[in-house]
Amino acid sequence: MQELRGIPVVNSLNDKLATEISALKVKGIVPKLAVVRVGEREDDIAYEKGIIKRFANGNALADVVMLPSDVTQDKLEEVVTLLNNDNSVHGILIFRPLPRNLSEEKIKMLIAPEKDVDCMGVSSR
Repeated sequence: MQELRGIPVVNSLNDKLATEISALKVKGIVPKLAVVRVGEREDDIAYEKGIIKRFANGNALADVVMLPSDVTQDKLEEVVTLLNNDNSVHGILIFRPLPRNLSEEKIKMLIAPEKDVDCMGVSSR
């Protein structure tokens, strides 16, 4: 039986990413992820902290857009549209599930496919 070790794989992936990020920075590109969080769910906040730490360790940026749990559909769509149009943002991650008053289907169709890091819209396209 072969023993699997996760740490060497993680280290290898981190090394590869560091090389790719360095190459992008030479071109004047700093990879940036926009994390959209609606509300104050503890599990979302914990995941968000991990993302921020990993991105900082990898010399990339992770910006958090925190919206209240009672945000309107129009406001959420406005935020996603702004992020889609922001050339400094390379990826968008929207924490789910969204509150019941919001349509995840509309957001799936709105997020730009090239920035959809969670593949929300893949099944819809």
